[in-house]
Amino acid sequence: MRDVNLSDCNDRWLWLPEDSGEFSVKSAFVLVGSKEVDSSRFIWEWCKWIPLKCNVFAWRAVMERLPTKVELRKRNIQVGEVTCPLCGSGEESADHLFTACSFATAIWSKISSWCKVPFIMAFSFKDVLVAHRFCGLKGKLSLAYQGIVLTSCWLIWKARNDCVFNGKSPKVEEVFCSIRSLGFLWLSNRSKCIDMSWVEWCKFV
Repeated sequence: MRDVNLSDCNDRWLWLPEDSGEFSVKSAFVLVGSKEVDSSRFIWEWCKWIPLKCNVFAWRAVMERLPTKVELRKRNIQVGEVTCPLCGSGEESADHLFTACSFATAIWSKISSWCKVPFIMAFSFKDVLVAHRFCGLKGKLSLAYQGIVLTSCWLIWKARNDCVFNGKSPKVEEVFCSIRSLGFLWLSNRSKCIDMSWVEWCKFV
C-alpha cells in the first residue's frame, strides 16, 4: 500500500500528462496518439450536420440506455411481451432493433441501393455506427452517409414508438422517404462542408 500524505491544502484537479498539472491540447493530442491508449476501444464519432438529439440518441443506444423492452425488463419494469413490435420476432434490444429486425434490414437495403454502397452487415449497433468507415465512400459522401445512417436509426426508433404508443403500423417506404427528406433538410441547413442539391442528394452524387 502506498504512503498517503495529507495536508491542509484544498483539493484541485491535475492533468497528469503535464508536469505542471495544467491541461493542454498538445499533451492530449500526444496522449491520444500514443501506444498507451487502447486502439481497440470503440470511439463514438458524432456527426456534425444532424441535430444534437440524434447524436445523443445514438450515444444512448450504444451505451444500452434506450428504453427498449429488454432494457426495461432489466430494470424490473413490467413490460409484458418483449417481442420486437416492428417485426414480431426476436426480443426487442437495440442490437436487434437496428440490425436483425426485418423492418430495419428492409430500410438498410433501400439505403444501400440509394447510396450505392454494400448492404450493411451489422451484428451490433456499434457496427451500424461505423458503417461509413467501410462503405467505400470518401470525403463529403462519407460524411453524408454517416448522417444518413444516424437519421435512419432515429426514424426507425420513431416508427417503433408510433407502433408501440399509437398503434400505427410501420411502413418501410414511408420511413425511407422521411429519411431522404429530413436528411436533406438537415444537411442543407446545418452542414458547412457538404453542398448538395436535392437532385444530387436523390442520386447521391
